[in-house]
Amino acid sequence: MQNASIKVVHQLKMNNTPMHHTYICVGRSGTGKSSLCNTILGANKFRESDSSTSETSAPELAMSINLGYSFTVVDTPGVMDTSVNSEEAKKKSCDEMIQAMVQCPEEGKRALLLVLKYGDRFTEETRKCVDIIETIFGDQCLEKCCIVVFTHGEAFDANNEERNISFENWCRMQHGDLELLLQRCEYRCLLFRNKTRDTEVRRQQIESLIRMTDNLDESYTQEKFEAARYKHKRLILESKLPELLENYDLQLNELQETTNSNLVQNVNMEELNSFERKAKEIVLKLQSEDDGVYYREGELSLFYQQTLRAKQIVKQIHIQQMCKLKLELTTSINMFKLKIKTSEQSSTLDQLDDEIKQFFARFTDFGLIIDRDNITVDFEIDGLISQQEDIQHFEDVKILVNELYNVMTEKRMYLSERMTEDELKRKIRFLKRKLISIPASETNSELAENVLREATELLNAVQPCRASENLLEQLKDIQEEAEIKIEQCERNRQNAIAESVFGIITGAVGLAGSAASLSRHAVARGFSRIVPGITSISRSTFDFIRRARR
Repeated sequence: MQNASIKVVHQLKMNNTPMHHTYICVGRSGTGKSSLCNTILGANKFRESDSSTSETSAPELAMSINLGYSFTVVDTPGVMDTSVNSEEAKKKSCDEMIQAMVQCPEEGKRALLLVLKYGDRFTEETRKCVDIIETIFGDQCLEKCCIVVFTHGEAFDANNEERNISFENWCRMQHGDLELLLQRCEYRCLLFRNKTRDTEVRRQQIESLIRMTDNLDESYTQEKFEAARYKHKRLILESKLPELLENYDLQLNELQETTNSNLVQNVNMEELNSFERKAKEIVLKLQSEDDGVYYREGELSLFYQQTLRAKQIVKQIHIQQMCKLKLELTTSINMFKLKIKTSEQSSTLDQLDDEIKQFFARFTDFGLIIDRDNITVDFEIDGLISQQEDIQHFEDVKILVNELYNVMTEKRMYLSERMTEDELKRKIRFLKRKLISIPASETNSELAENVLREATELLNAVQPCRASENLLEQLKDIQEEAEIKIEQCERNRQNAIAESVFGIITGAVGLAGSAASLSRHAVARGFSRIVPGITSISRSTFDFIRRARR
């Protein structure tokens, strides 16, 4: 709505139209404020009522161009609305006036219109209404920027027609509280006939209002309203300050006592967080008490001592939280180191590694980022650790974290070396069984050659380490035994070849000696029986020799 009003004002200036005028109409319910607003605007923008009950429940703003003039008018609920009691009315009126001022455009002239109904007595309710307006808009609002508008001008005309008394003279004839009010307003008074259909009367009323507004010493600016609002809140606050301070002192005493008692008992982190939340809530409440309160330049807050004390309690709890986190980290890191040192399996180390990562990840909720090389603070996280100085509490923890990962690395290297030894031992046992399985009469050296080759490959592949010197010696022994087995197999083959040849020759000689004492027919028959055997033996011998040569 404010943007719309600024746009209207801009258009009017472009068309060389008169300055924009803003009016805030205030007064009791039933005085005719809404009717006056409609008259100024020249349009029925607001609901009207002749009763004492306000038709306006919240500030309403409307803009219009009437008789060539640009207007913004704010109609407010009755300052002393009959539907609420006195104390509620004051608070409600303050809130409503603030809303009204926020809606008003900043351009042009601005004035307060104090609306009174002609013929009404100046009652205690009217006096309270004026007091509230002064309290809200400042002590000088009546003198500087207020115009008193009497509605129901038709009734004035009827009552004074025969007496021929002008409205100006009537104002000067008033006494008591009304006279004092008009004097303070320097008799800036207007009489409006909201029901008249006379165009000339309507025009004269509007032009009189414009002239009177333009002649004001000061327009009621937004800055003045804000200053008045701050001063008003300061006055209200000072009236109940002793009670407020006593209440805050009681809260702080209770919190300090509880905090001190529980810190001695070394409470857990959840309880510390609860204490901190309570302390911070008190700080926020104390700061909110100062919102919108007027202070002279350099003046301390009315709640300075209580706020300082609450912040000190917050700091005390915060330091204890840092110590608690540090203790938890230190204890857990030492526990993890012990578990790593006593681990015998790589799978156990893998599991511990996951546990360590999950444990450190928990601290990101506090804003603490822990890795192998450093501990840092994530300032984007709304965590417990929110200042760079907090990291100083964890300088010793950085060293422990680095030691933890070094222990993990060393343990993994140790288990890796040990696993290499176990595998080497298994292979050595396997090679030994192979050698043992070769019989002493074996003529085929292929198995022994395989053992020699595998043993040589292992010797070349295995890196010497602290625990493998004996195993390397065993591999060298296997090499020597394999070479001996190979030589034995070679000798066995040569012996087997010689024995085979000798058997063939012996068999042939024996056959020739027997043949000399037999007849030709018997010899032929004997050869026919022996030759296949000799042939078979010779073939077997030659096959054996051929295999041996391979």
